[in-house]
Amino acid sequence: MSYGLALYAQDRTIDITSGWYPMAFKGTIEFTVKYLSSADVVQDFIIPNGCRLFIQPAGAAVRHSSYVSFGSTVYTGYIVSSKCDGGRVTLSQSLWYGGADSPLNNSVVKFNVYAYYPVSNVPDNYGILFSDGGVAVALSNANRLNVERFKYTITNADREIDVSTAIASIEPPPSVYVSDTGYNAMASYVYSSGGYWRVKCLRAGGLYNVGSTYNEEPPRSGTVRIIAFGSPLQILPSWGLAFYGDDGGVAFSSANPPEMPRGYLNSPTPLANPPGSVGWHAIGDSNPQQFPNFATKKPMFQARLIGAAKLSFTPFPVGIWLKSDGTFTCGVLTKGSGSMPVGGSAFGYWGESSANSPIPYIHEDDYF
Repeated sequence: MSYGLALYAQDRTIDITSGWYPMAFKGTIEFTVKYLSSADVVQDFIIPNGCRLFIQPAGAAVRHSSYVSFGSTVYTGYIVSSKCDGGRVTLSQSLWYGGADSPLNNSVVKFNVYAYYPVSNVPDNYGILFSDGGVAVALSNANRLNVERFKYTITNADREIDVSTAIASIEPPPSVYVSDTGYNAMASYVYSSGGYWRVKCLRAGGLYNVGSTYNEEPPRSGTVRIIAFGSPLQILPSWGLAFYGDDGGVAFSSANPPEMPRGYLNSPTPLANPPGSVGWHAIGDSNPQQFPNFATKKPMFQARLIGAAKLSFTPFPVGIWLKSDGTFTCGVLTKGSGSMPVGGSAFGYWGESSANSPIPYIHEDDYF
């Protein structure tokens, strides 16, 4: 960098005045799943012009399981979809199957909402402004910026990775990003257990077999990196730089690198087409996208389950998928047991579309 402000950490230098788009936690919305259908939950947030809202599930937004009812096995499931329209967030029950006695009936799914502040915003009251940085709008319109609170690296081919962030559950839920050098389809969500926020990651090879078994491709071995951003610590070190919000608390300090989304991509729109031949196939996608600067800047993204595809009545939960060529699309995570008795066809898809919530990404080398 030729000018600006940088934070010097033990293993890296972070330029916070070059393309920093601050992120701030806005709140949590709860949705209660009901037998057959449930009313939409709508909540409005006050955000400046040009801001974008993002949603990250704090729990399983897609479920498929079984239970025994009157001596018979019954398969049950649901999908809760989210949509952002300006400052309005809408949660909807896109799919339900199972009886009124289903253990999933009355399940509560939480969604965390974050605001993404672009550099075009200019404060109209007070704050601090770094040219081309956007810091001022975050400090003028939110009391807290998200900062790095936890990061984790592991190399394996496991289907599930579950770690504690050591962030107490009494704090606002963290914003979580993941990456995988195995280039697997992934989903992640945060949840509270044992008094702390935890992160669960689900992985699979992204493809499905259209032979008689309908097996999914297992995860490829790779290095998974997880980073969680939360509220800044209110206890400051003996030296550094701190900004205070309008409530008098620490809004940001140089003790922890800030959450710095470098851009966002739209959620893929999967198409579950009938397979034409035996072999490995991917869920079709109508709008695959390329990560900018993929060859030199490795992205980490807010992975999430985006729905479920039905292939010959067998449910396949669908997650987002970053391929090794930098294509951002979608792939299957796992094959559900039993049949999916909805939709009136052997093939279909339910869940998020590209018009719903965008997916923000950060640069891995800003933090690792």
